[in-house]
Amino acid sequence: MLPVLAWLTLALASSLQPAAPSPVVISRDQQGNAVQLPQTGAITVVQFMATWCAPCHEQTKTLVELHPTYAPRGVHIAAVSVDRAAEHKLLPIYIEDFKVPYPILVGGTVDQLEKLGFGDTLPALLIVDRDGQIFDKLMGLVPSELLTERLDWLTGGRTSQRPAPFVPPKAEREEDELPHMHARASLARQEGRRAGSLVPS
Repeated sequence: MLPVLAWLTLALASSLQPAAPSPVVISRDQQGNAVQLPQTGAITVVQFMATWCAPCHEQTKTLVELHPTYAPRGVHIAAVSVDRAAEHKLLPIYIEDFKVPYPILVGGTVDQLEKLGFGDTLPALLIVDRDGQIFDKLMGLVPSELLTERLDWLTGGRTSQRPAPFVPPKAEREEDELPHMHARASLARQEGRRAGSLVPS
């Protein structure tokens, strides 16, 4: 588990350093076609997720709720799955269960996460502005109000003060450090899913 201090350091560094060009994220759609992110000229939110990652389910619900508000304002949301190839068959179930209106791409890797500065943490969000500059990197389960604040700022002319860095809440006990906030991409895949669905019964 990444310590809270490491998260705080990354968040502060992201807010203090000059905007950096976003690295190109190459993935594939579920038909095997190459897809490049971020989308040119759009505010792009890239969600790194996996079907076995419980916090990713909650992050997906938040993005699904925000999508109809921000898509008309020029925000492109896309997910990149780090599931193994054998688990790609679960993605149509995931899309149906959570009513995902944005594309879920495949081919994400832990190496890709590490190069972006996320370590092996899921969920993770990369936000890129219309100029192709990294606006924010967010690790762990990000609250809806925090995403709303950032997307309102990016789509509203950026005239007010930039939103403060996101710091996940501190765990009450060190051994319980944010168990509900993030998963490790290197964990063994969850077993015992309810047949035909990924939504907990």
